[in-house]
Amino acid sequence: MFAYLLIILTFFAGPLTSAAVAYDHPLTTLELIDIALTNSPVTKASWWRAHRAGAAVDSKKSAYYPKLDFQADVKSGKEYTFGQGEDHTYSTAHANLSLSWLLFDFGERSSSVAAAKQALIAANWRSDWTMQQVMARVLENCYATQHAEQTLQASLTSLQEAEKLYIAAKDLNQAGLTPITDVYTSQAAFSQMQMEVANKKSNLDIQRGKL
Repeated sequence: MFAYLLIILTFFAGPLTSAAVAYDHPLTTLELIDIALTNSPVTKASWWRAHRAGAAVDSKKSAYYPKLDFQADVKSGKEYTFGQGEDHTYSTAHANLSLSWLLFDFGERSSSVAAAKQALIAANWRSDWTMQQVMARVLENCYATQHAEQTLQASLTSLQEAEKLYIAAKDLNQAGLTPITDVYTSQAAFSQMQMEVANKKSNLDIQRGKL
């Protein structure tokens, strides 16, 4: 599923612009996905969990190896003699080296390693699922941004047409061919389109911010 999703992303990759990241070229979908996977705290957390699970497997495997323990102790002191005797200063050193190796434990070590491996598999699956979720959100935001851009372009075209109708209504009214109500109507339609364009621009900025 993960490889199939990457193939789909490669096929549908298209240029998009991002206002949040300073690049000198329009970002493609794959570049946006790479940025999201790199900067997302969710993917970082899942990546560290998977590595921690891998380290836990190695830690459980260490039970099969012999253990070497070393202990050292150094003491120094001084004995005081009352009377005519001399004081004595002494130092003692003690070291202990032990080697132990568990040869048979009725399957406890093997079950611990197996449990750690299953936890690693689960962590890997969770990491893959987290990356797929991030990529799906990026794709959703990409298509939403493209829709916002196309909607804004349509609104800009409608704004130009409304401006032309407003100018024509004023010219016709000044020539005495139409009543003043036509000017007010076209002016209201032009103002409405201006507000619509401002709304579409803010929506586009929001979508680009999500990227």
